[in-house]
Amino acid sequence: MQVTARSGRAGSVHCHTATRVLVAHEQHLQAVGSDARLLLLLQQLRQLGASVSLLVRAATRAARRQPPTHEIARLLGAANLSAVPLGRGGVPVARAPAVYEMGGGRAFQQLLRHEQFDLVLVGLWFWYDPQPSFAEMLVPLVAGVARRDGDEARAGAGGATGGGPLVALLCDDAHSERAARLQHEVPAWPPSRGRAAANLNPDPDSTPSSNLHPKPSPNRKTQPL
Repeated sequence: MQVTARSGRAGSVHCHTATRVLVAHEQHLQAVGSDARLLLLLQQLRQLGASVSLLVRAATRAARRQPPTHEIARLLGAANLSAVPLGRGGVPVARAPAVYEMGGGRAFQQLLRHEQFDLVLVGLWFWYDPQPSFAEMLVPLVAGVARRDGDEARAGAGGATGGGPLVALLCDDAHSERAARLQHEVPAWPPSRGRAAANLNPDPDSTPSSNLHPKPSPNRKTQPL
């Protein structure tokens, strides 16, 4: 699968071949519009020949997962048909491809180094606002891996560049109609990106899924976008 990336240096464009992809999402897939689109994306990536793993932020109750975890694992070609929790420090038991559940930031960074993903796809999803979205938490961690790997590559290979995976944001669920619906449904929760910005550099050993409090969303399942 070919990925095009634009560099900040003179706007140069580079093409990369991504064969190992990590897709990060706020939750286990459920029967809602954005999750249905993500399922289709997983299928398309597999059809393109990519090795795909799924990382979810929060452990959703099994009864609400649609499709069930074992079906997602089979789609990905995973040997382990259950979700694999990322611990607070150790490398996960199951090798990619797999369905992972987020633990500490340090364990996530070890996963990136251990599995050598070419590309991390993470969605912008604001149902936990003003708490930081998954993308806001993961991007600094991925950048930390890239900086460290890049420094090691330059030190060991006479100026070689690069390190860590590319990052792409899935923005299909971040749009004006969604924002208007949130404002209508939960007026007591005005957007506050300032509080989220304070958490852009999380503790590498923190567990982001431990204190999530999603906004009430009475119309979310009946009016998927």
